[in-house]
Amino acid sequence: MTQDEQPDAGDAGQPRRDARRGSYEQHASLDRLIRSVWRAGGGEDGSVVLAATESWGITFTRHADGRLSSELAGPCAEALPMPWFAGDEYWGVELESHVFWRGLDKVAVLGNLRPLPVDGQHVELGGVRYPIPAFDELEQLVASMAAQGVLVGDPLVAQALAGDEPDVSQRTVQRRFTSVTGLRRKRIEQIERARRAHELLQQGWAPV
Repeated sequence: MTQDEQPDAGDAGQPRRDARRGSYEQHASLDRLIRSVWRAGGGEDGSVVLAATESWGITFTRHADGRLSSELAGPCAEALPMPWFAGDEYWGVELESHVFWRGLDKVAVLGNLRPLPVDGQHVELGGVRYPIPAFDELEQLVASMAAQGVLVGDPLVAQALAGDEPDVSQRTVQRRFTSVTGLRRKRIEQIERARRAHELLQQGWAPV
């Protein structure tokens, strides 16, 4: 499969389907901690092109033999293909960059997938055991993690990401940015521009 033939994940809410090659579906969430939820699968081996993103997420896989697995997906500075395998089903949640997982060093997972502990039908997230959610239960999982203090949103970083300058020093803002997102503020702005350009190209528009 060539890159031009691959489904693309840059246009949220627009699933790409091919009964033989596979499918990818993504849509935004009303939850302030979530950027999007997604799912993918295919009739044969293939891949989906993921746009660069400053956000991060949790993915789940039901393998063709019935096994379940889960991974932590770190922020990614460049677009890259995510492979899938015939008979496997994939789904996950993309979290906003101002959201952090207590005890997690995001710098250590930049551009990486980190396996998470799975025991049968349960996954361990931040030291807490949760039932592995179905696709339509992903938002409920995030709500449970937030209620138990595993996931936390940083209001100062959220404010800065929205374009509003917090009433603190730039040094404080930068320090919080790096601590919470794993990236410097300037790097996040570069990734946002790259993602928008990727989305425009997939929609047939030339970025300006």
